[in-house]
Amino acid sequence: MKKILSVLLLIVIIFSFAGCNTSPKSYLVAYDILSEPKNLDPQTASDQASLTVINNIFEGLFYIDEFGTIQNGLAKSVIKSDSGLIYTIDIKNDVFWTNGDSVTANDFVFAMQRLLRSDTNSPAASQFFSIKNSKGVNQGIIEEKNLGITALSDKKLQIELEYENDNLEYLLATTYAMPCNEKFFNETKGKYGLQSEKIMSNGPFDIRSWKHGEIIKLRKSESYYDAQNVKPTGINLYISVEKTPEERLLSEAVNAAFVGGNDIGKFLKKGYNTEAIENATWGLYLNLKNESLFDENIRRAIATCFDRNSYKDKLQENLSIATGMVPHSIMMFDKTFRDYAGEIVTQEFNAQKAYENYKTGLADLKKQKVPVLKLLINKDTKINAVEYFSYPSQIFQRELFLYINIDEVDEKEYNRRIQAGDFDIALYKLASADNSVSSILSSFQSNSPKNFISYANEQYDNLLADTISKTQKLEIINGYKNAEQKLIDDAVFIPMFYSTDYFVSTGKTTGIIYNKRTGLISFKNAVIK
Repeated sequence: MKKILSVLLLIVIIFSFAGCNTSPKSYLVAYDILSEPKNLDPQTASDQASLTVINNIFEGLFYIDEFGTIQNGLAKSVIKSDSGLIYTIDIKNDVFWTNGDSVTANDFVFAMQRLLRSDTNSPAASQFFSIKNSKGVNQGIIEEKNLGITALSDKKLQIELEYENDNLEYLLATTYAMPCNEKFFNETKGKYGLQSEKIMSNGPFDIRSWKHGEIIKLRKSESYYDAQNVKPTGINLYISVEKTPEERLLSEAVNAAFVGGNDIGKFLKKGYNTEAIENATWGLYLNLKNESLFDENIRRAIATCFDRNSYKDKLQENLSIATGMVPHSIMMFDKTFRDYAGEIVTQEFNAQKAYENYKTGLADLKKQKVPVLKLLINKDTKINAVEYFSYPSQIFQRELFLYINIDEVDEKEYNRRIQAGDFDIALYKLASADNSVSSILSSFQSNSPKNFISYANEQYDNLLADTISKTQKLEIINGYKNAEQKLIDDAVFIPMFYSTDYFVSTGKTTGIIYNKRTGLISFKNAVIK
């Protein structure tokens, strides 16, 4: 009997030690963000590198999952009044900042006050104007204490609107609406979000170090309410590296990267995980600083003489003919924008109409012909742009006697000249850091720092501003559709082709989520086998 008991005890001990060895695997995820984050302040950041970091170190009331559905983040429950004007939100009890302080309703009140201050200069302020008194606060004519967002208690938040907003919960899921601890913010003395020690977060990871120009190290936050379900020990985000993302992914120096469509074959052969994303539109960017191109009839002549069929069958595999400015992967609500807005918005090829516009334009300019124009092209892209443009260029010469020469430069010089407005026409890539229609179209507003062609149209500015302030789904969709059509009709950007890139992770890596709805990447579910 004693012998049997001894054997049983030995078995129990063996299984106990086996159980100890089944603890979660410890691993770090590596990813290249390729550029220095400009600012890790959720209320103001809009560049891709900053948003990538913010999305993994902060969490708001809601978040958008990979299917485009709004889910509760720090919100435990939401009650919407019958009028649709008052939202009462209970915040989870066990949510903390990295210093151990509880995340409270006041943190969201302060964040929204900062967002709407005119001196914060947040690019998203106008999107929140449905909140009671928000526009007045932004203009400085109403005190912040009268803003329609109130902490009823430490864990109960109330938001009062001036008018119903179908888009409110989505807005509250953006990085702009993430919480901000007032005491900590004031202690940073104007340097909030600029250094690792000037950031206090509440998300699945926190910043352990930020070596500017080289690397940002994120590590799992033990103060995060769902820390037990955060898979990686941490994330290493590399800012400056010698090799390309494709090269580093192939050598598995990083676990995931965006890969150009023409390079995808080598990753498929290795059994890597791939997700196709049509995330950019390439086209002719016409600079209105040029006297000839300032004339709308000359621009429309070029647009109506632009024959996409001339190069359609020549395009490489990851490119397709573009008929609009917003690519197909850009989502709005529960569908892509193209699903809502349709496909055909371009001016169709019509040589006779093009010539009539051209003659009218020449009469406006009191010229016999338009001087030779130059097309600026970035030769470092992996796109056969010179070949593709050669086909419509021949048609310009034949139908309009218009000559456009190629000016091919390296990427550094291309970027310098684009930002300086030093070009006639450029082959330009339209894309969005946050995968929003708004950020693509707003780059053409007269006051936008991304408007490099001096396009200034009051009608367009008002149309887009009015759309951004809309709160009803159909009004928002139609507003952006009309804004896109206005740019096409004014021929300031002539779409050539859409490009498809791929979000790729190694065969050993799963759970890194690229969110098509927001353009953000989440690492908290990443697993490395």
